[in-house]
Amino acid sequence: MFNFKRIFLLAVFSIFGSSFLGGMLLAAQPDSSSNRSSQKMGAPLRVLLRAAESSSQHAKKQPGKSGFQTFAKKHRQFALHQTASGQMMVSVFLKAENPARAKSAILKAGGRVSSMAGDILVAKIPLDSAQAIAGRPVILRMEVSQKQEALLDSSRSAMNADVGQLGG
Repeated sequence: MFNFKRIFLLAVFSIFGSSFLGGMLLAAQPDSSSNRSSQKMGAPLRVLLRAAESSSQHAKKQPGKSGFQTFAKKHRQFALHQTASGQMMVSVFLKAENPARAKSAILKAGGRVSSMAGDILVAKIPLDSAQAIAGRPVILRMEVSQKQEALLDSSRSAMNADVGQLGG
């Protein structure tokens, strides 16, 4: 499967007269570690990281107009927390090759593991360390925890509880 990087490099080398083999060799180079770590992260987490990055850039341009409360309100579907020192934390689910080593990596990054079940860990990690944690070889997959609401309005009628509650 060709990606944009390979196609672009092949086009550049064909336009400037370089050999096709040279273009293939450069296109076959491994991606950077940030690309590999972002492949391990679920799409909602990647979106959240991009939003946090643009929010911090916006805060640098207009200090005092942005902060955790504004960011958390805008992204309320995610389980975001702020530490006493002001660091933004996010709750995540991780699948690890070696859970003990993964827990150690999370703790070193300033996170906290709340539970472990087999190769799955539930943790709160600093949002700015998410990319680095995902880049560790021991981490296989990382997903952000999203808030859920209990919506019993449809399940009540689906299991005929409304009929039973009406006395019928």
